[in-house]
Amino acid sequence: MPIFKSGAAISEKRNNYNALADVTIFIANFFKDLKNYDSSSFYARQSLQAATNMHNPLAIARSSMILSENFEIEGRIDSAYKYLVTATNLKDTVMTVEKLKQAEMLLINESERQREIAEVEKNRLIHLKSAKKTLAKLEKDGSA
Repeated sequence: MPIFKSGAAISEKRNNYNALADVTIFIANFFKDLKNYDSSSFYARQSLQAATNMHNPLAIARSSMILSENFEIEGRIDSAYKYLVTATNLKDTVMTVEKLKQAEMLLINESERQREIAEVEKNRLIHLKSAKKTLAKLEKDGSA
């Protein structure tokens, strides 16, 4: 555990909030597994703050979910609900963004496929015209 805590301190000193969010969420999960909910919540809040500084919705959702679970166990239902709503909304937002990215990639791939089809068709027509010219020349040469 000391190595993770030192990693958190180094990340914070360097203003590397993504690393800080990752390390502190790991520590929060570690303490949660040990049923040390106060320490788990402390590190989940640190992770939440770091994730908020980086505008990282997935990390915010992970931190909020841990806080929600900890507060539920402690019987603090109002706080548990607050963080559960935050986590759920952000996960929905992240999923929507991911679905939009997937749809965009499908459109890009389809556009590329259509371009390739058009290029193949263009080349086919060029070869067809060339073949017709060659055939016409052969027929002209054969009848002369």
